[in-house]
Amino acid sequence: MRRRSQSDAMLYSLSEFAFVLLFVALAASALLYVRSLAAEQRAAEQELQIAALTEEVDFLNEMLSEKQYGVVPCWRRPDGSIAPLVGALTVHGPHRYTVSRVRDQDELTLNTAGAEDGSLIMETALRQLYAEELAYAAEHNCYLRIAVQNETDSYAHFRDTASVIARTRMVVINE
Repeated sequence: MRRRSQSDAMLYSLSEFAFVLLFVALAASALLYVRSLAAEQRAAEQELQIAALTEEVDFLNEMLSEKQYGVVPCWRRPDGSIAPLVGALTVHGPHRYTVSRVRDQDELTLNTAGAEDGSLIMETALRQLYAEELAYAAEHNCYLRIAVQNETDSYAHFRDTASVIARTRMVVINE
């Protein structure tokens, strides 16, 4: 039998070693590639989370600036159960009013002609019609907004109506 020379055996062993190293290097590069893809995906998810948190912080800063002086509208609360305007009050004349509620489209017509204290009648009617909204506002320390439309030529009727609404702890929006 013929024997291989020692140099041939050494070259054969080195080529096998190089081949094994090639497979180890390929496996390591594949593993690094998979990890880099996972890291890129995590970075993209974190960017989305950062954007969402930045938006939330901006919203909370806006809410804090509103609460700085105790001015918090109920419609800005996160639960969203109160509309920006809870209703509308229309002044048709010195003693005739129409009050509507946005949530259930309920409408009430008031005629205070001949009444000793028309403002008390209006205040009571407003408190009854908006009882749920007023309870919500008291519980959450916020204010309600109501639109007032004056169909008369007298500012005094609007002013008197606005003062009655203010006693019910609602804010008048002039339409």
